Amino acid sequence: MYKSMATLPSRLSRPVKLELPEKNLRGCSMRKLAFVILSSALLSVAAPTFAASDEKNEPPSIIVQGEGKAYAKPTLATIEIGVVSQDATAAQALADNSKAMADLFKTVGAQGIADKDVQTSSFDISPNYINSSNRAPKISGYTVRNEVTVRVHKVDKIGSLLDAVVYSGANQVSRISFSVEDKSRVLDDARRDLIEDARRKATLYAQAAGVELGKVINVIEDLGRPHAMPMAMSMRMAPGGAPPETSIAGGEQELTVNATVVFAIH
Repeated sequence: MYKSMATLPSRLSRPVKLELPEKNLRGCSMRKLAFVILSSALLSVAAPTFAASDEKNEPPSIIVQGEGKAYAKPTLATIEIGVVSQDATAAQALADNSKAMADLFKTVGAQGIADKDVQTSSFDISPNYINSSNRAPKISGYTVRNEVTVRVHKVDKIGSLLDAVVYSGANQVSRISFSVEDKSRVLDDARRDLIEDARRKATLYAQAAGVELGKVINVIEDLGRPHAMPMAMSMRMAPGGAPPETSIAGGEQELTVNATVVFAIH
C-alpha cells in the first residue's frame, strides 16, 4: 500500500494524513494524485474543531459610561508679557528692548512675583522690509521682540500687575489662562459625582431589562483635562478720573472625570 500525506500548517493543529489503497493509485497521474490529496485536506479543514474553553465565566453585568464634574475657583494665572522695539539699526532696537525689559523685570518683582515664576518664552530679532514692485525688498529697520511667561499665584492681583508692567514699558500682553494648582480634592468630588451618574444610567437599564442591579465590580477611569470657563477682561475707571484699571475675571474651572463602570446584575 502506498501512503501519501498532505500538511496545511497554517490552518490545522496537526498534519492531515491520507492513506490511499494501492489499486486507486495505479494508473493515476501525479497531477490527479495531487488533486485528490489537496481536496481531502481541504475537507478536513472545513470540519469544525471543538476545544474546551479555559476562560473564566464572567458574571452577567451592565456596562455604562459615567461622567463626573466639579468646580473650583482658579488659584493660578499664567500671562505672556513682552516688549516690542523697533529702530533703524538692530543694535539700537536691541538696546531699547533690553532697557524696557529690565524695567519690566523690576516691576514684576515689585509686584511680589518670585524669580522662579518668570521665564523667557520667546526672543526674536528680525529685519523690516520695504517692498516695491520694481525693486528687490529693502531693509528699512529692525524689530526686537522679547516675551516672558509670568505665573501669578494671587489671581486677584492680575489687574494691578498688568497696569504696572504696561506703565513700565511692556507693550505686548497675551494668552491669559487660569488653572487650579491642587486638583486632587476637586477631582475626588468629580469621581463621586461620576459614580452617581453611572449608577443612575445602570439603574435605568436594569429596570428596562427587568433585572436587579447589583454592586460595582469594576471601574476603569479615563481622566480628562480640566476645562476653563470663559475668562472675561474689561476696563474700569479709577476714582478721580485716573487712567482706567484693568479688571480680569477668572471665573471657575470645570474639572471632568470619565470612566467605564461595570455593575453586576441578578
